[in-house]
Amino acid sequence: VAALAVFAVIKQKIKPLYAIIAIGVFALIDVFGINTKYLNENNYQDAAEYENNFTPSPADLQILKDTSYYRVLNVSQGISAAFNGGALSSYFHKSIGGYHPAKLSIYQDLIERQLYKFPNCLPVLNMLNTKYIIVPDQQSGQPMVQQNPEALGAAWLVKSLQFKETPAAIMDELSSFNPSETAVLYQKDKSAIGAIQYDSTASIQLVKAENDQMSYASNASTNQFAVFSEVFYDAGWKAYVDDKETPIFQTNYVLRGIQVPAGKHTIQFRFEPASYSIGLKAAMGSSAIIWLLLLGATVGAIRKPKKA
Repeated sequence: VAALAVFAVIKQKIKPLYAIIAIGVFALIDVFGINTKYLNENNYQDAAEYENNFTPSPADLQILKDTSYYRVLNVSQGISAAFNGGALSSYFHKSIGGYHPAKLSIYQDLIERQLYKFPNCLPVLNMLNTKYIIVPDQQSGQPMVQQNPEALGAAWLVKSLQFKETPAAIMDELSSFNPSETAVLYQKDKSAIGAIQYDSTASIQLVKAENDQMSYASNASTNQFAVFSEVFYDAGWKAYVDDKETPIFQTNYVLRGIQVPAGKHTIQFRFEPASYSIGLKAAMGSSAIIWLLLLGATVGAIRKPKKA
């Protein structure tokens, strides 16, 4: 229809206005046809029916009474479904499970090499701050809650460091190590990490948790090494101790670790990807150029002398 309308205009058989109207009408017909195919009455739900999908179970309600910072693993449908099934647990809780086709490869490695061995992956569950596990009740089959008292929280200070050459060696170490006392890092980072002296009275705690910023407070009499139960991602996350940037070390294969100097300090992780910063500056520069060109064109049009 569009081709015929344009051809008719070229041949001066119809006016351009009629061609635009014809194209517009048939475009609307085409769009309405798609809409009625994919957005008909079968694609809508009543509000009450929709909300029923997000009704918390008794297990969810029990967990939600805890207002601290923790994570949940739902294995009520089996360990495979925990990472390849629905995402309802993530609607109510900070979950270590759920499915997404674009996972970070290091976390997918952890799922396949460690978490799929559940329940024989307690060290990993502890370092991921998995405080609650939803399991099926053996009698009723309904979801019930098991609390993991060894979950390590948002951050902790370790007594010693181990260094391994390869990712496989680090992954193997996760099967039997004690994450509350030991951190496992890459051998290549050893020279960049100074000596630590564990202080039993030292402390570190989460102060604020947001999507793009995490804040902690630390206090120790000697230099420490802190492990943070957040996924390592060096394409954007930066760490600061008292607003001074410090390197982040890939720790326990998937987590973050930094050196913490003696004394009282404020520690922050901020998501500041260079791509976003560069893109923002480019967008602002492009907008400024466009406005300047428009302004110049306007001024030029005003000043242009009228023909006699």
